[in-house]
Amino acid sequence: MPAKSFDNIMNKSLEIVIAFRRILLTEIEELSVEKLNQIPAPFSNNIIWNLAHMNAVLQALCYRASNVPMRIEESDFLPYLPGTKPERDLDAAEIERIKKQFIELPQLLAEDIEKGIFVTYQMPARVEKRYGIKIENIQDAVTYTAYHDSTHLSAVKMLKRM
Repeated sequence: MPAKSFDNIMNKSLEIVIAFRRILLTEIEELSVEKLNQIPAPFSNNIIWNLAHMNAVLQALCYRASNVPMRIEESDFLPYLPGTKPERDLDAAEIERIKKQFIELPQLLAEDIEKGIFVTYQMPARVEKRYGIKIENIQDAVTYTAYHDSTHLSAVKMLKRM
């Protein structure tokens, strides 16, 4: 594939990720700390966990799988990986940090891609096992992130209505 096509696809995928995330922030901007932390039946997570989870998955798929240092602390990563659920309510300051990271992280990813720091890639086995999708490079990871974010956008919309 010519470099220009790769760049165009990568840019479009990042554009989609950022657009989904802006839409999601608009969806939740008026919600209280209590509503963001609420876990309605039959759900096992809440709105703010979904945002932090999306941040964690972006870091896992793009940075960790490329053996590049992540852009978030382990404390903002480990509690939000797939298979986890909220362990406690987050306070207003923690929520604001997650919201800030929510837009900053894909923007930093775009800068890091431009710098060419993603040289190697080791696909997370969990994705292929669960979805049958092979993620072989940073372009695939960003494309998958757009899909992943869209599923959580839908989940947040459902949680908001509950």
